[in-house]
Amino acid sequence: MYFAVSSGAKELTLDLRPQRFIHYRNIQYNFPSSNFATPMPTSVEHLKLLFCYLRPSPTFFGLSNLKTLELSFVRITKEDLESLLSYTFSLQELKLSQCPNIDHLRIPDVPSKFNYLDIDLCWIRALEIHIQNLVIFNYHGSVRFRIIQGEGSLFKEARFQFSCGDAIEYAITEMAPALPNLETLFLIGFSKMVIPTRDPRHRFHCLKHLQLKMIMLSKKYNNLCLVSFLDAAPFLESLIVHVCNESLYYPGKKTDLRRLEKRKPHKNLKFAKMTGFDGERSSIELALHILESSTNLECLILDPIKYKSEWKYIYEENLRDVQWRVHNFTISEYIAEAVPSHVKLLFS
Repeated sequence: MYFAVSSGAKELTLDLRPQRFIHYRNIQYNFPSSNFATPMPTSVEHLKLLFCYLRPSPTFFGLSNLKTLELSFVRITKEDLESLLSYTFSLQELKLSQCPNIDHLRIPDVPSKFNYLDIDLCWIRALEIHIQNLVIFNYHGSVRFRIIQGEGSLFKEARFQFSCGDAIEYAITEMAPALPNLETLFLIGFSKMVIPTRDPRHRFHCLKHLQLKMIMLSKKYNNLCLVSFLDAAPFLESLIVHVCNESLYYPGKKTDLRRLEKRKPHKNLKFAKMTGFDGERSSIELALHILESSTNLECLILDPIKYKSEWKYIYEENLRDVQWRVHNFTISEYIAEAVPSHVKLLFS
């Protein structure tokens, strides 16, 4: 079965589940099955394909105007995808969601305007990047994969969400050496990280902006283990930590707080923020470490409201009065006197 639209089409979505409609603006086409061949209009700029097999024909010479391509539940081989990308010269964004046949994703250097890559629940084992303009990369999945960056590639911003495995260990051992130009990183996941006694082997030498949302599996030091990541990012300018505690308030004395051995100071860190700051012991210790080790810090925000979303700031709506009281007590009892005069402390 063939499907064609007018030459002036700009956006096209094909959802090829059985008995599903295919929508293009206000026109609907009903196909009884997903066995079809589709000659695409060359004027299409935004293309989304769902639940189908995709294989370029021998006469395929690309979609000259295509800017965004989104494939969801699409079976396409890595060779066919690379061939498609090689002939799509205006492509700017690529989104892949649950495409099972792509284990090695290679982005060639042909789409010169390509700057955004989003991979969601694809079982890739290796990501090979040869383009220079890729700026943003979003990844959500459970697979640790090898990153190969071609010569001249300037990979600057990445968002990684891992559903299993040690996200921090992967970031330091795999991402740091593979992405030397990375400036912004948002990392979500789990970690068993412990505090090492020596400097990390790999460092993020260009990383300026870092957001961490970690569930720490090492209960001994918990959030204080995040200091290991700070050691690997000596040139940070802004740090946001989204605390994921289960509201375990710290009832001890100041003398019970742990202090780490002296480390190299952070001379560039000017802004730090912790959301979900509820007075749990390791969160207090982490805040104190940031204050003590950041010689040029200008502002520290300790926000008791938990951050819930993946990439956007979405908070829980209400905070009980008792939580506010504990939060304010924690600040006055453990944090306030450690704040240098040049640092602005915001907490409510």
